Amino acid sequence: STSPIAATPEVLVKSTPTGFLRVRDKPSLNGSEIARVLPGDKLILLEDLSEWLRVRLADNKEGYVASSYTEKVTDQTPK
Repeated sequence: STSPIAATPEVLVKSTPTGFLRVRDKPSLNGSEIARVLPGDKLILLEDLSEWLRVRLADNKEGYVASSYTEKVTDQTPK
């Protein structure tokens, strides 16, 4: 059996040269922009693909962001 995930993994959007981060429909610079997120936004991490992360946005859209502009949020709060 598998262990339940204790906390939902989140990533924090870091500052970018454009002031926003594009969310794309596939893990490629050729992917279409489906949304924009802002520095400080927290996204739910669904999959880590090394240079790209598959994330869920606040409106439940799913897409891909460049991992270089994100930082994993680690919640060390004891339960």
